[in-house]
Amino acid sequence: MFVSESSKPRRILIPSLSLAQHAQEFPITLPEEFSKHVGRVLRMKEGELLEVCDGEACRWLTRIVQSDHDAVVCVFVERLPDAPRPFPIYLAQAMPKADKFEMILKHGTEIGISGFFPFFSERCVVKLKPNKVAQKMARWEKIVREAARQCQRADIPTLCEPATSKSLGAVLPQDAVRVVCWEGATSLDLKGWLSQLQPGTFQAVVVVIGPEGGFSTEEAELLAQDGALVGLGPLILRTETAGLATAATLQFALGCFGGEHEGALFCSNE
Repeated sequence: MFVSESSKPRRILIPSLSLAQHAQEFPITLPEEFSKHVGRVLRMKEGELLEVCDGEACRWLTRIVQSDHDAVVCVFVERLPDAPRPFPIYLAQAMPKADKFEMILKHGTEIGISGFFPFFSERCVVKLKPNKVAQKMARWEKIVREAARQCQRADIPTLCEPATSKSLGAVLPQDAVRVVCWEGATSLDLKGWLSQLQPGTFQAVVVVIGPEGGFSTEEAELLAQDGALVGLGPLILRTETAGLATAATLQFALGCFGGEHEGALFCSNE
């Protein structure tokens, strides 16, 4: 069955539902939370098409056969091909004050960041007690899931437990090139760094951003041991702005910002 762009169905992401295991079980009733979202928020009716994703690259086109706000039932129409994946861009964010990290998670998910690596640097003001980590992770994961659903992503970004400046390198993807954004970097800017990249020599990009007080010289050099120190221009960006601005710039420069990414220089469909 062919679905044109003009009639592109709504998409809903249900991470708790393993579609590969439920393929033979249609019709299927969506979990209560998602039934309410489809029926009450999206106001979808019987007969409408709905794309259902499980966050693991499995996508199905379904048709709603029952929608009474609290219980939405769908029947299988066809298995959809995996969505083209943009080139992976990860954000390693030094923990900011207040609820800024929650905002970064929300908006970073919306612009397509593949994963988040929070860490504590020398100048971080906020502290997180070990017995509070699980509670914070649960809240952060919920924010990421809800943001992914809101922007109709087919996947959910990864979220790592907080690290430190010294341990960060051990948890970052080893096949990624690292770019540390630092106001003290004067010899290389982001545009210059991009011009030096060679397609096929790396599989992902990690953007490293400091806290409100920035990095010390020693810390910046430590974080950039396996990457590059770059400046972001003459203006000093807030920590909650710098990572999002850099990631969005990379999305555009690497050809993965919007569309189906066909012919994009650094994009992957694997």
